[in-house]
Amino acid sequence: MHIYEEDYIDFMGHKYDRTRSKFNGKPLFEEGEISVPQCAKLFGVKAVEIYYRVSKGMIPHMRKGNTIVLSYDACMEYFTRETSKQMELINDN
Repeated sequence: MHIYEEDYIDFMGHKYDRTRSKFNGKPLFEEGEISVPQCAKLFGVKAVEIYYRVSKGMIPHMRKGNTIVLSYDACMEYFTRETSKQMELINDN
């Protein structure tokens, strides 16, 4: 079997691109849904921190196959709440 160079280059460029992934024939992420790495990048934290918070039930999620899918709004709500708590602690000192 021969692999065409342009196909290989296209594959390598999208190898880990979850935006193109499908689950049961539908896009993996629908409007308003993000991945753990996207959430981590959005809030400037490491992905492992998001995985930890998801595993402890701090951030609501769902699974599509092996993929953890987060609601953008739920992430915003969580980090807004956490930021408010941190600001209260700073102001109390």
